[in-house]
Amino acid sequence: MRKSQTFTESQRDQRLCVKNGLTDQALKKCVCEQFSTTAEQVQIVHFDMKTEGSALKTTVVILPKIVQNMPFNKLLIETYTNEHRLSRIICGLWKADIKVDEFKQMLMEFLGWKSIALCKDGRIIYNGVEDQLRENQDLTRVQAFQFGHMKVTLVYSINADIEYRFICTLNGAKSVLEAKEGILTKFSREFEAIDETKGQILHLCIRDQIIQDDICLGVAMQSITRSDDTPISLHFASQDAITVTIVSNELKMRQTLLIVPRRCSTAYLRERIGKLAACDANSIKLVFNEKLIDELDDLSQTYGNNWKSGCTLNVGLKKQKTLKIKNPINNEEKAFKMYMLEPVQKLVERISAYWNLDVLTMCLFCRDVPMKCNSLLQHYAIKNNMQLELKLFPNRIAIQVRIVFKKRTLNLAVADSTVTAVEDLLTYCAVKMQYPRKCSRAILRNKCLKPEASLKDEGFSTNEKVK
Repeated sequence: MRKSQTFTESQRDQRLCVKNGLTDQALKKCVCEQFSTTAEQVQIVHFDMKTEGSALKTTVVILPKIVQNMPFNKLLIETYTNEHRLSRIICGLWKADIKVDEFKQMLMEFLGWKSIALCKDGRIIYNGVEDQLRENQDLTRVQAFQFGHMKVTLVYSINADIEYRFICTLNGAKSVLEAKEGILTKFSREFEAIDETKGQILHLCIRDQIIQDDICLGVAMQSITRSDDTPISLHFASQDAITVTIVSNELKMRQTLLIVPRRCSTAYLRERIGKLAACDANSIKLVFNEKLIDELDDLSQTYGNNWKSGCTLNVGLKKQKTLKIKNPINNEEKAFKMYMLEPVQKLVERISAYWNLDVLTMCLFCRDVPMKCNSLLQHYAIKNNMQLELKLFPNRIAIQVRIVFKKRTLNLAVADSTVTAVEDLLTYCAVKMQYPRKCSRAILRNKCLKPEASLKDEGFSTNEKVK
């Protein structure tokens, strides 16, 4: 045993034979009898061996004797070297007025190390957060790691076809935040040339999990064995990003991890996955918690705490449906293939381009229900090879009305200019803008219009401007 006023190293091969199934209190009593100490100085610590099927390792710690008239906290320090993954136990006294850097220096001298990472549950302990070491009046457990510099491979995938690989040396004793700052500095030119990184936050991931900023890099890297060539993944996303694991039997994706803002829409997810899988975003269907995801603006509102890092998203492909349209002018029929996640407007535009029809005069009907252009096709009861009705309204016009004394402009669509009178237009504008109807009159091309005349009779056409 090495002598020190601050640290006491555990003795090797000190074993205690006791009955199986003893409680911690009974175990303390046995230790006190065998080692002539008091129950206040004995601490029972259970270590999870982190290996499947392994039992807990129980360690009995006899704390150093109390130093009179000196405020302190008792520490149990688990020390790990690069060569040994099993810990060596050290007891320490944490003085109330000491800083983290001073304590680390003393510990390095005691252990004979050149570098050290002092952590609590794998998270770096910094100066100014000494309260972490005073939170327990009984015993506080911390870890000390001897990490050096390590050569790592960094991978950044933009989509299924483009991947960047960087090789650099990082200090394992630093935090993930410090490692990220070093990566951004070292490869600043490369990142500036990639549009997808602009305005985003860098995240480091190992095996599809985001590594938190205060985690010791060396601790995070311990999940990678020496024979394993698993790289560190680089991802650029918002500060509140979460990891989502993609599971799909239909899509070929180099990357199965998606890092997205927690507050994101279904459309955003489909777009991101579409880029990774090099397929149309409208063909993607998303399943979460065994249910198909609807078109949502914010998944965090709908799914609450279930929408978090580590969740799984099942992804499949939807086939296009064939929609039959007949031209009412010449009765020609044409089939259009569409994804149901596409808007009605896109189908209208394709029909317009094929038959050279004015979009404004067109209206589609599904089962006698008029289809709104800003709605998605999936909102209607559409089946494959279904006939949709196309109706043309040649007298439908779009006009711009300028309310002079209100200094406002209204953009209006008139369903049928042959039945809509000037009086109807004046009344609508008065109600809309909240002024007396009798205070207004309509002027088109410097001509005062008759209130009883129809818009068509007065020469109105699409894009006409009236005062």
